[in-house]
Amino acid sequence: MTITHLDVPDMTEEQVAASKKKLEDINAAERARHEREAARNNLESYILDAQDKLYQEDYEQASTDEQRAAIREMCSTLDEWIYDEGADVEASVYKEKLKELSKLFEPIKQRVFEHLNRPEAVQALTDMMNKSSEFVQRARDAPPELQFFTDVEIDTMDKLITDTQKWLEDKEEQQQTQALSDEPKLKLNDIGEKLGALDREIKYLVNKAKITKAKKDKEAAEAKVKAEKEAKETGKKKNNTDNSKSSKSKSGGETKPDTEEKDTSEKIVTGEEPVIQESEESPYLLYFEFHSCFSSSPPSLMDDSPKPHLVVSVIRHSHFYHPHAVHPPCWHQMIKDMLSCDETG
Repeated sequence: MTITHLDVPDMTEEQVAASKKKLEDINAAERARHEREAARNNLESYILDAQDKLYQEDYEQASTDEQRAAIREMCSTLDEWIYDEGADVEASVYKEKLKELSKLFEPIKQRVFEHLNRPEAVQALTDMMNKSSEFVQRARDAPPELQFFTDVEIDTMDKLITDTQKWLEDKEEQQQTQALSDEPKLKLNDIGEKLGALDREIKYLVNKAKITKAKKDKEAAEAKVKAEKEAKETGKKKNNTDNSKSSKSKSGGETKPDTEEKDTSEKIVTGEEPVIQESEESPYLLYFEFHSCFSSSPPSLMDDSPKPHLVVSVIRHSHFYHPHAVHPPCWHQMIKDMLSCDETG
């Protein structure tokens, strides 16, 4: 009698291990192929991009003839190499070739980026200095009840503005005296750091004024409640005294109460608890009316003109973005929120 097994027999441990190894090898080869193709495509794209940009006016101005010639020669050499010796090399080889080419081309790209975005950055810094100067002047001229800052705080802000203005003038003069193909003297990251320094000082003063004004308003409201409470207690005592005198009057005699006085007393005794109304000039509105350079919605903050936070966005996309560069200044939005709060009550 012969027995025939129709199902597939179980695999041995050695066969399972061999199958797994084969699948892993296939997956590894597939990943290597994708990585190699991606690296090759990146190199080819970079070569085409560099060759095209070198004929653009901005890139011609930001580079010398020797620099452009060296880049074109390397691009031509790599282009031939890709379809010959480099047709089937590892991804790491393509990446190394790309790194060599980028060392020549990236500095030119960065100079073009700096030159194109510098005017907006300078304008944003100038606008911030102008508004900060108005801020300082109005703080100095403020009446005593609106003196939120010490002389040291105001002098510190004033000195920062003066130093920043001098720094900008010196850097602009240096920038104008050198060729566009040279390393820039006035860089976006440096402008961003100056914007950040002004932003930190402004936010400190704005927050201090807001907190101080809110504290004064709270104290005034508490004093008002206390005064009304004392007036109410006085009214109660006066009403009790009048009632006592009336009960001691002669028997049979009718004493006509003073209607006007009684009505007034009743209003005091039975009146509802006073509601604390916010001042028509809230802490935010009063403060920014004091600093009318902000409450008047200046073009540099409220319209589509160059703004510091746009410059910071530009700086963030720089190839040489400094990790400590200023974050987008938020005191402009703080001002808008404060004014919006006052308009809506």
